Amino acid sequence: MLARASCARAVALRSVPLRPWAPPLQLATFLRPIVVSSGPFVCHSYRHAASQPLGKIDLSQPPPQTPAAHSPLLTPEADVLAEESDSYNTPRFFRPILFSACVVGISFGALSYYEADKRWKAETESDPKWSFFGLRKLVTRMTGPAPAAPSSSPPYPWIPAHLWELKVMLQKRWDEAPSEKRLAYGIVTANLVVFLLWRIPLMTLARPPAMTAFMMRHFTHHSLSGRSYTLLTSAFSHMTVLHFAFNMNALLGFVPFLEVPFGSWEHMLAFYLSAGVLASLTSHIVSLLWLNRVRKPLSSLGASGALYATIVGCAALVPDMGVNLVFLPGVEFTIFNLVSAMVVIDMIGIARGWAMLDHAAHLGGAAFGYLYVHNGGVWNQLQDAWDEHGMSLKDFQIPYLTR
Repeated sequence: MLARASCARAVALRSVPLRPWAPPLQLATFLRPIVVSSGPFVCHSYRHAASQPLGKIDLSQPPPQTPAAHSPLLTPEADVLAEESDSYNTPRFFRPILFSACVVGISFGALSYYEADKRWKAETESDPKWSFFGLRKLVTRMTGPAPAAPSSSPPYPWIPAHLWELKVMLQKRWDEAPSEKRLAYGIVTANLVVFLLWRIPLMTLARPPAMTAFMMRHFTHHSLSGRSYTLLTSAFSHMTVLHFAFNMNALLGFVPFLEVPFGSWEHMLAFYLSAGVLASLTSHIVSLLWLNRVRKPLSSLGASGALYATIVGCAALVPDMGVNLVFLPGVEFTIFNLVSAMVVIDMIGIARGWAMLDHAAHLGGAAFGYLYVHNGGVWNQLQDAWDEHGMSLKDFQIPYLTR
């Protein structure tokens, strides 16, 4: 049974990425935008104006510029991004649909088998005819030394003490967390790794390196890029601190809540991965059929499609649950009313071609979450199928010779 709860979590928004970091402007330099993924990614290449006496500047003519090929600050990364944008002219339907179907099928198939295998092993260990084979393991566990608690001091002198203390604290929290919290922590960690890769150009304090081009190519999805795997990788990608913080805050609040009725972290993970890739696929198809005709094609990234599916799943199960928004403190909404308002805004955004958020991905995730919760008997059917046709240890017989 699910009780009414108040979740002080932000509503996640899947956004179109902001422009990457560029070095400070220099005197008499001019920006030449290079559109990457036909989105608002701008790589600033700088051209120095020829020196002129201030009294002889002709304001009716643009300042003379050095040819791009001879610009001392035109980076190889800018050329890579320009080539990428020129190659984004491959609208595809079949490959993205096939890739999404494979992700959904593999996620549910592999994770459902993993859960069934754990259940078989648990039944085997409790079966009297297998007790002998598990005796040594049981005795070792009972008589062996208890696992040592992590030391509060670093094992090596070159490890900073504060970093080791942070590691000990995180390990303790992980060990004490239930399975649903561990899944949320794992997803946050995956998103954090990708987020830190986005921040490498900022941490270098130099010109945008090749890492920027790599991240834009492999961790954002563009409907004309011809790539299908970015349907999944872009769902774990956040470029800005605010975008990352909002989505991860919502993830920590809603993913553990929905895992409880799902019954296992394997089920929740399969749902989350499928929601992420299907939300991206919805954005891909809507962009090709409609949005690219009313505005410039854009790249997108973010986990909000999967989070929309999670939030809508919670709303379908407990529509009267109270939620708070971090930017509206003290104001409580029912999750049903909040989700309804979000869906209406996203529908208006698609109709009017708004470009700030990926409204199509939001609606794709919301549709998947609602349909799965109301018609989500797939997992139980897979468990029954594995029990009927799987290689269950409880039915396995060890061959032996009588003497």
